[in-house]
Amino acid sequence: MRGITLLGMISLCACSYQRAEHYPATQAVARMVVTQRLDAGGQPYMDTAELSRKARSIYADLWIYDSSAGEHTITCRLYSLHGQLRDEQELPAVNPGHTTLHRTCSFSLETYDPVGTWSLQILMDGQPLTQRRLAIGP
Repeated sequence: MRGITLLGMISLCACSYQRAEHYPATQAVARMVVTQRLDAGGQPYMDTAELSRKARSIYADLWIYDSSAGEHTITCRLYSLHGQLRDEQELPAVNPGHTTLHRTCSFSLETYDPVGTWSLQILMDGQPLTQRRLAIGP
């Protein structure tokens, strides 16, 4: 049953339009949706890589499948186009084992933030999980 669940999760991630990556160091599979709009239920509206400073908020909706039980720390890091750490959030997560963790990181953009290619990095327990480039426009 566990194998079927894992296979289903991997298939779901591979078939969806969101970017999914697997890192053997953590044995976790992650799906990340980046958006600036949430629907009425507070869920991401649409995955995008082109963001505007006018909207001011960035949301990274994370779905992480990890088979290891226990307490984990999900870290979200936003880097400016110059590679400087702009903001960081640490989110605690408790996994009973073989489940999908769901967390959302949110960041604010300021009108003075430079336009260009920024990056968003997600770590789990200090290990890289996924990374994404973001085009920040006016």
